[in-house]
Amino acid sequence: MIKLVLFDAVGVLFPLNTTVGDDLAAAFNLTNEQLKQMWQGFYPDYTVGKLTTREFLDLFAETFDLPRKTVTEEVFVKSFLKALEPMPGMQDLIQRLNQTNVTVAMLSDT
Repeated sequence: MIKLVLFDAVGVLFPLNTTVGDDLAAAFNLTNEQLKQMWQGFYPDYTVGKLTTREFLDLFAETFDLPRKTVTEEVFVKSFLKALEPMPGMQDLIQRLNQTNVTVAMLSDT
């Protein structure tokens, strides 16, 4: 009997997309090439807890020479929430699984 269904996030629950990068580029007048400094540089440290949110935002502002008061958690959260639109059918699948005795969980580095 299946007791647990474990999902990955990007590519399984949510489609891979460029929403966050596009939003950050527009909000801070940056290019995707410039944003690579974040994605490949200090963002991975943030995703594994090596940087606090405050440290991440400070580093983002410093790296791109932006006023720190404009680099807010809200800007990032709003964009990530917009990017995390479920894949077609996933919401229904999870709702059906929740009606059973199966535990549903997500494990991801996203």
